[in-house]
Amino acid sequence: MPNRLTILFMPYCQKLNQRNSMLKGTSLIFWIAVIILSVNFCFAAPIENSIVGIYAQHGRKTTQGTGFFFTAEGDIMTAYHVIDGASDINIVHNGKIIKDVLCTLISPTHDLAVLKPRNVEKPIPYLNISADSISNFQVNENLLVCSWPRDIELFTFPGNLLNNKYLNSFNIRSRSHNRRIFKNKIDLIALQVATYDGTSGAPIIINNNVVGVL
Repeated sequence: MPNRLTILFMPYCQKLNQRNSMLKGTSLIFWIAVIILSVNFCFAAPIENSIVGIYAQHGRKTTQGTGFFFTAEGDIMTAYHVIDGASDINIVHNGKIIKDVLCTLISPTHDLAVLKPRNVEKPIPYLNISADSISNFQVNENLLVCSWPRDIELFTFPGNLLNNKYLNSFNIRSRSHNRRIFKNKIDLIALQVATYDGTSGAPIIINNNVVGVL
C-alpha cells in the first residue's frame, strides 16, 4: 500500500498509519538522504535489468528492500538500513534467487551499503552514477525510482525534482518532537514520488544516471 504524507525523510523504514489503495495515491514529497559519487561509468544498462530485490534475515524476521548493480564486477548499492544487523542476505535478480551475498562496504552516516554476490551471471547490467551536481538539473525535472516494492516485485515510479539545491540535514526536524532527525550532516534531495514498503535502497534516476538512493 502506498504511504501518503506531506513531507517525510527516508533514512529508515517507517510504518505509517495513513495509507491509500494500491497505485492510486497522490504523489508524495520525500526528503531523501543521498551520497553523490564522482564516478561516471561508461555503460548504462536497461534500468529494470540492473535492479535487485534484497531480502535480509533478522532472526525470524525478513525485511525487504531494493538495490542496483553499479559496476561491471557486480557490486550492488542499497540503503544501509535495509541490511543493518542482518544475519543473512539474499537477492533476487531476473527471477533468480542468489543466496551467497556479502556486505563489503557500509556508510551508516550516509545510509549506504555495498553488497557483492559471489555468483551472478555475466555480463552484468549496471547503472551509471551521475557525476553531475544536483544544481545542474532543473526544478521539476522528471525522474524515475525503479524499485522492488513488497508484493509488487519490480516497478518503476515516475516523479519530479522539487529543488536543485542540496538541503542541509540539520534543518530537518521532527514535527511531533521538534528534534533534529539526522545526527550527521549529509546532503538531501527534495523530490516528489510515490513509494512503498520495500523501495528503500532504490536508485533515483535522472537522464538514465543515478543521482541518489532512496
